[in-house]
Amino acid sequence: WSPRASGPFIPVNCGALPAGLAESELFGHVKGAFTGAIKDRPGALLQAQGGTLFLDEIADLSLDLQVKLLRFLESGEIKPVGSDRILRADVRVVCASHKPLKQLVREGKFRQDLYFRLASIPLLIPSLRDRPHDIQGLAQEFAHKFDRTLSPRAVTHLKAYPWPGNVRELRHAIERACGLAGDYEHVLSDQHFSFLSETTFDDSDHQSAVYSGSLRWEAVERWTLLRALKTAGGNRTEAAKIMGVARSTLFEMMKRHELTRLNRALTWTMAEPEVRQKAA
Repeated sequence: WSPRASGPFIPVNCGALPAGLAESELFGHVKGAFTGAIKDRPGALLQAQGGTLFLDEIADLSLDLQVKLLRFLESGEIKPVGSDRILRADVRVVCASHKPLKQLVREGKFRQDLYFRLASIPLLIPSLRDRPHDIQGLAQEFAHKFDRTLSPRAVTHLKAYPWPGNVRELRHAIERACGLAGDYEHVLSDQHFSFLSETTFDDSDHQSAVYSGSLRWEAVERWTLLRALKTAGGNRTEAAKIMGVARSTLFEMMKRHELTRLNRALTWTMAEPEVRQKAA
């Protein structure tokens, strides 16, 4: 809906820019500027004239290029590599990063002035484990692309998994399950996601986030509930004792986090390997 909607959209992955060509990719170069520069080439900033430049993984941009990007954002001026001519461009810049930029600023790995220049409208996208209500919709959408559907038990199985790899891992899990299911099984069950049970439940990063206060209360409660169920081997009565709450309270928490369909397969998923072996 913006005035730039009809303009170009130029995406650049800063993490994939070759060290020796990064400046040329963004600001362009003139013929003869370096070996292999056989003609003038406009950079991404000029290519996005009148439109939007999307800088993905902005945290991977070198400090040297951060200075030059800041200069452009302040003045709109572009100086191609090997040229004395100053060009101008009117570009909207959108950035993304999976790394905490504020922390990188404190560590001296990202320029503070550039951060404040870019962070006009910051949008924080929570990790998938912090928004479990999105798991079912995303999983069904990915499965639909392969002409598959998910059983209720499969959905429960997916909701209990911590998804350290976020949406990318969920998409890959659906693709893998579809491949394992074969051509004639159109409904994916929890058994098709048994490979998730083989993944070690290492929540040290999540635990650290809980203690640092960077998660919402809903996410903390869900994490605590899953840890208690895992420690109890899926036994709800024992899990309630571990959490120090009544069994009815535990049921209410499970219902609130959509874990009421906790089944045998899910119990094994959260149990330690020796517990699963004993159960088998």
